[in-house]
Amino acid sequence: MPRPMTLDATASPWGLRLTLPSGSEEWLRTLLISTWLLNLMDALLTLGVVSTGLAVEANPVMAAALEQGPHVFLAAKLALVSAGTLVMWRLRWNRFALVGALVVFAAYIAVSLVHIQSVKALVHLLA
Repeated sequence: MPRPMTLDATASPWGLRLTLPSGSEEWLRTLLISTWLLNLMDALLTLGVVSTGLAVEANPVMAAALEQGPHVFLAAKLALVSAGTLVMWRLRWNRFALVGALVVFAAYIAVSLVHIQSVKALVHLLA
């Protein structure tokens, strides 16, 4: 049975600590690693489909990075998601970090589904 959420007024920088049920830290770690890997896949597939003209980068921040070159794009994408996952990990005592990780993971799953269509088009183009 999961441990109930508890409040500890001395444990966090803001004076409030929301302790997650047992096992939540492992879930968060798995979500963050999976999100980082999905981000890497997204970056590489984006470079592939954009370079062939099958797609354009929809995110204006990443489109600007892509205009600077593929290395800048890849470095920026990995750095931004790495920073976000690190923040969520550092705030793992807060239940909102787990919720945030779930939302980001779900978003990357959706992006991955879009990339499946892109890969099909890329394979058809190269065949």
